[in-house]
Amino acid sequence: MPLGAGPEREPTLRFETIEKDTLLCLFDRMPGSVHWDDEEQITLSQPPHQQCFRIGIAAGLTSEKLEVEFPAVYTTLDTPPNEGRYDPLRIVKWAKGATTGPVEAAESDADKDAPITDIALPQAVFDWDSRMIVFPAFSSASHAVLTQDMTRTPAGGDKKKYFDDTVPTSAVVGTVLASHVSKLKIELPRTKKLDAAGNDIPPDPLSIPRRIRLPPDASDDPDDWVVVDRPSSGDGIASPITYLPTLQPYPRCIN
Repeated sequence: MPLGAGPEREPTLRFETIEKDTLLCLFDRMPGSVHWDDEEQITLSQPPHQQCFRIGIAAGLTSEKLEVEFPAVYTTLDTPPNEGRYDPLRIVKWAKGATTGPVEAAESDADKDAPITDIALPQAVFDWDSRMIVFPAFSSASHAVLTQDMTRTPAGGDKKKYFDDTVPTSAVVGTVLASHVSKLKIELPRTKKLDAAGNDIPPDPLSIPRRIRLPPDASDDPDDWVVVDRPSSGDGIASPITYLPTLQPYPRCIN
């Protein structure tokens, strides 16, 4: 999202899905300018109303097994470290009709599932006959995994626990079951212009006019292009330019 989003300036002029695979978005400023939020950039995201509850990873629920990836859930007031903040904790596999407890799913087909020895988990959290979650068992499993695994090490600090609930709660179970929201972040290109501190900053199109190349051009060298000034309306304000390429058949650009 660009900066300056307020009633006086609407950053997004047009945002429309014109085809099922085409999204048209027009901004009121050039992406990458100093008036653009470098932290946000351009992010395409699923709308919040498409988020839902689901159990199991992709292809993790079959007629014979259930694999659940437990996400990180923070319940303390401590600010978690940026590195690894959203990394999943572990993937636990329950087998249908198993007489023993679940196992920790292998990361690849070449590896083997590992027995879980550091915590005690319910023998079953899903009923295949009714296709329903056994909520008391699933909430107990979620609480046990989070209590054991929700530790992080801040930069330059000691390991901390970021989950301190003493009993299972519906809020935590809902967070574990919440689906992921897919996002696509587009990093904008940088220019070679540097600020006073030597940091790379993009151009400012509001103070430095863009040079737009118009055909036919006699040269590919931008230094040979001609800048066409905007005509004045008589009161010192530049009026919108109307340009006829046939009037000046030499290298040119619009200022």
